[in-house]
Amino acid sequence: MIEITSLGVRFGATRVLDGVDLTVAAGSLTCLLGANGAGKSTLIRCAARILSPTAGSIHLDGRPQHEFDRREFARLLAYVPQTVPTDTPLTALELVQLGRTPHLRNGIGARDREVIFEVMERLRVARYAMRPLAELSGGERQRVALARALVQEPRILLLDEPTSALDLRHQLETMGIVRGLARESGLAVLMAMHDLNLAARFGGEIALLADGRIQARGAWDRVLTPASIRAAYGVDARVGRVEGLPYILPVGV
Repeated sequence: MIEITSLGVRFGATRVLDGVDLTVAAGSLTCLLGANGAGKSTLIRCAARILSPTAGSIHLDGRPQHEFDRREFARLLAYVPQTVPTDTPLTALELVQLGRTPHLRNGIGARDREVIFEVMERLRVARYAMRPLAELSGGERQRVALARALVQEPRILLLDEPTSALDLRHQLETMGIVRGLARESGLAVLMAMHDLNLAARFGGEIALLADGRIQARGAWDRVLTPASIRAAYGVDARVGRVEGLPYILPVGV
């Protein structure tokens, strides 16, 4: 579980987050939405202990975030950034193997190899195993980075725009896998993203961030209304369902 209370972040005189309250329960997927500059990545990076907030607190599984040592933290929480560096000689398999580091004692054992194989097969990246990351497309690298996170076997998963470089098929596959893992494995997943339609379809809960605060939280049809979309994005939109699936259609600015 992630419990964020009264979180504030300032960069100099600029207030990025102000009084953010957000809870992500075990077994659930929360999609964090908002316009560019709304603070989505900042919030994710605070939860990942990459940035230090200037106010408020973050508890993970009931404990203050700062109480975990590095090994405990890496077993508890995995983070996937927006981009994966390409200036590295690592192959896809070598990057994924790094995700097992918190569990290793005397090298990679049979259990570790089993986890790595299963995750890479599930994400359809096993065929890239021996290819250098620099030779992969942006979307392929994103899926390899997600595989690295999943082999950590975390209880909390933080994703920063994990579908931004993926084609339509891989967007649907990835979102389905993440939602399935949340439900099957009891993961608490917080995912920052821009695609309102994917969020509406796959997110168990939507959190809409604007002006440094969570403006609305809940089911997609309560949060993603024409009025809230206009307020957060400055866009007029039509919202509805087609054959039971949600849609958000921007129609003008």
